[in-house]
Amino acid sequence: MLAFTGCTYGLSESEADELRIMREKTSHWKLKDINSTEQRSGGNCPLTPHEVGMFLRAMGYTKSTWIYIAAGEIYGGDKYISKLRSYFPNLVSKVVSSVTSFID
Repeated sequence: MLAFTGCTYGLSESEADELRIMREKTSHWKLKDINSTEQRSGGNCPLTPHEVGMFLRAMGYTKSTWIYIAAGEIYGGDKYISKLRSYFPNLVSKVVSSVTSFID
């Protein structure tokens, strides 16, 4: 879904290009040329995992807090989620939870 927001803040140039290409190849997505800087300035971009971690810490959540990621796969995987995991080691996603419950 990140590809369709046009938000590329914090991504490498090649990652931003990958998302742009994904957006351009999706025929039913009408808006193809999106200015990422304008999107972010307008508050139209999701927080990065790092920003989520800082926000939750500022609200007083501790390292022992369990964080459940209900979304699907996070773009960039561990590369981008590692900072959030360093703030909140009890971080699980529905993908991991599903596999774990299946194994148990």
